[in-house]
Amino acid sequence: MFTLDWSFLSKKVVGNQTYLGWLMTAWETTLTISLFAFIIAFVLGFLMGVFRTTQNKYLVLIGNIWTEIFRNIPVLVQVFLWYFVMPKLFPIFSRAHLLRTWGGIVDIAPDASPILGLTPVENLYINSGWGTGGFKATPGSGWAFADTIAHNRAHDLVKPYSLDRFVSGHLIDEHGAAGVA
Repeated sequence: MFTLDWSFLSKKVVGNQTYLGWLMTAWETTLTISLFAFIIAFVLGFLMGVFRTTQNKYLVLIGNIWTEIFRNIPVLVQVFLWYFVMPKLFPIFSRAHLLRTWGGIVDIAPDASPILGLTPVENLYINSGWGTGGFKATPGSGWAFADTIAHNRAHDLVKPYSLDRFVSGHLIDEHGAAGVA
């Protein structure tokens, strides 16, 4: 049976920080953003609900428009409307240009190089942080990563890309070659 050694959470990573400290910071940030989003949604929803029940026809109209837009129009259609229709209706919006859009997550390491190899947890290997360049490097890195897993030691090509480089400070300066800067 596999047992996980949780002691790695107390291992110091950078300076005086631990993995557990990083996790707690991420947890705190997520809860803070969620709380603020909940408060804003609650206040706006409450106001629009009150607007819809008043005797003032303009407030009722605002509440009804809000409800119809955000409850009855799917998100994808809203994106289409804001991106294509609104600039036609209101030309001032056409001056606001999107320089870049992305529909997913780009996992990129701080030094813009991938993280490959062993981790402090036994039998757990890492292959991430590729940014958008991972697809092109998959065949070569896959071969070296398979060798790392098979022999439970870092292959020579994988060694410079270890997770430990963030502890030792031996970062790889590849920002100019990264697909995402």
